[in-house]
Amino acid sequence: MSNLRRKIHSNLNEEKTKKKSNSVQKISKSKIKGQKIQSVKTGIKNQSNSGLVFKLRKNFTRKNVTYFVLFLVDIALVIYSARKNIVNYVVVSDQSIFVSKTRYLLFGRNYINLIITSFFYLYICLIHRFFLHEKNTRKFFVCLFFSLIILNCLLFVIFTKRIY
Repeated sequence: MSNLRRKIHSNLNEEKTKKKSNSVQKISKSKIKGQKIQSVKTGIKNQSNSGLVFKLRKNFTRKNVTYFVLFLVDIALVIYSARKNIVNYVVVSDQSIFVSKTRYLLFGRNYINLIITSFFYLYICLIHRFFLHEKNTRKFFVCLFFSLIILNCLLFVIFTKRIY
């Protein structure tokens, strides 16, 4: 009698697992503070979910294209302003010695590099919040700030005109 119960119980468990593996993929939507969140439950492994993948690719490409264009404009503006910036070097016995102020090399005259960096920092934060409809987090603020400072200072040092 107990063997029969075990067989019936094991058959029921096998049927439940088969039903779970053959179930159709379900997408549930919920709203949290104005943002749609989709959770995908696992479904048939052979079934393609191209609609969901296409939706994700569309969102990621919009974000990537937006950031690419903003960083490209930032880089072009920094290079343009760096080409107008002039620092002085003196060559003494085959060694070049930097004579100007260091801030002219890193930030330019009238701190033009910091002005460009702060403008694009604020602009990217606003685009991230209002155009892409994503929440600005502390991690986003810090990563964006340091990446813009390092990128712009590096570009400014590389493309500044040097007079020997």
